[in-house]
Formats: sequence, structure tokens, C-alpha cells
Amino acid sequence: MSRRVLLVEDDEEIRGVVGDFIASEGYDVHAVPNGQLALDYLQKAEHLPALIMLDLMMPDMDGVRFRELQRADPRLAQVPVLVMSASSDVPAKANALGAAGHLKKPFQDLETLLAAIARFF
Repeated sequence: MSRRVLLVEDDEEIRGVVGDFIASEGYDVHAVPNGQLALDYLQKAEHLPALIMLDLMMPDMDGVRFRELQRADPRLAQVPVLVMSASSDVPAKANALGAAGHLKKPFQDLETLLAAIARFF
């Protein structure tokens, strides 16, 4: 099974730390800073990721708009999404977006993050 993960996070530090950590755990990570770049990547990808880790609040294209467009594309709609947000109502937002799971930022620890990702593999 593919261990490809698309990480969509605008905060450069979070993107770097999370991307490096999950890569060190054997995942093939592609990280982008916004929904538009994520959509561009997915539309050109020969092999889709097995999971999209999606921040909600980002410039250029936020996670909500990205998810609308992802769900509208039959090829991309099949990829599960793990919503990551600092929002107080992240479970409700993730549910409204039809996400497969959610994580509250800041993460409790990297092991909690890893456990959330591992559920999809």
C-alpha cells in the first residue's frame, strides 16, 4: 500500500516539523503551503497520496475551498482527508467537510500525530 501523504499547511515551521517527522517514520511526504498548490499537485500526480493532511486556515485557497473542489473531482474525492486546525470546533468543521478524521492544533505530541496518520495505512 502507498505511504504517500500530502501535507497542506501554510505555517512553514509546522509544515517542516510535521513533514520531516512523518518522513522519518517512512512516509513519502509532499508538502505545500495552500489549497491551490495542493490541488495543482493532485491534478498532475500520476499516483495519488493515500492521505491528505489539511489545514483549514490558509492564504490563496483555504482548506474549506480546497475540500469543495477535491470532492467535486471524482478522481480526487476518493483520497481521505485528515483535517488539522486550531479552531475550537474542529470536530464539527471536519464532519461538515466529510473529512475522515481531525486533529486539534497545536498537537499534543508527535506520537498523537503519528497515531492519527497510522489509522489510514
